Amino acid sequence: MNAHLFSKNGAFIMLALDHDESFRKIINPTDPKSVSPEEVINLKRDILTPLLPHVSGLLLDSEYGLPAYNKAFQEGSKPPYLLRLEKSGYEGTALERYTKIAYKAQELKERGAQGVKLLLYFNTSSPSAQAQTKVALDACADARTANLPIFVEIVTYDIPSAPSSRSSLILSSLRTLTKAGVAPNVWKLEFPEDNPSACAEITKHAGFTPWILLTRGVTFDVFKEQFKQGKRAGAQGFLAGRALWQEVGKYQGEERKRFLSETLPSRFKELAKLAS
Repeated sequence: MNAHLFSKNGAFIMLALDHDESFRKIINPTDPKSVSPEEVINLKRDILTPLLPHVSGLLLDSEYGLPAYNKAFQEGSKPPYLLRLEKSGYEGTALERYTKIAYKAQELKERGAQGVKLLLYFNTSSPSAQAQTKVALDACADARTANLPIFVEIVTYDIPSAPSSRSSLILSSLRTLTKAGVAPNVWKLEFPEDNPSACAEITKHAGFTPWILLTRGVTFDVFKEQFKQGKRAGAQGFLAGRALWQEVGKYQGEERKRFLSETLPSRFKELAKLAS
């Protein structure tokens, strides 16, 4: 279960493209439900294609991202990809979020995945925390059975009755999960924007497990600065999504082609250089 298959020179330089509803909103903000599956697949293909020479690995969804990958990379060497285990979104309420598993790791391995990803909504004060911990334990065990590395992504959220800062939410979630025995191959974590020095604490609590940054929809310039700080404190790379490509829906025709062929790879190379 070698997660470093997804790294280059010790750094995880990865593109996230497993988005569903948020991706449809980028294509058509006023009526995302009208966006066809083919539109989603084609745009994901157009994002993937210029980044082929630069990524160390990808995160895809099975429904749209994987078909886009197969369209984009029909010949030559292909970067390894993770497929997500969970259904898009969450069940429950905004204050009590439950991740639901959609696939077994072996099923995703048979689709060509060389690793899997679990997104875990988490707040230690939520009644869902115990159930979410079990989801993570079961997912890690399932990945081990399939002999696949697993990346566990923690997405924190606030509860008004128990307010807490982003950095506290990240650290308390990481402590709770590791204490319970959740042991992924890689942690995919948010940036503690209220207290960047907490990145050093994240590194301490992650121990020998690498941790990488997710973008959570911030702008590219913001994420670049976040990654600089995270890298200095021990982050071993990134799995970047919307910060790279979220403006693509604003452009059409030649402007979109320029964004995809010039701006997108330029941004990715900037991050890759910081990671090296």
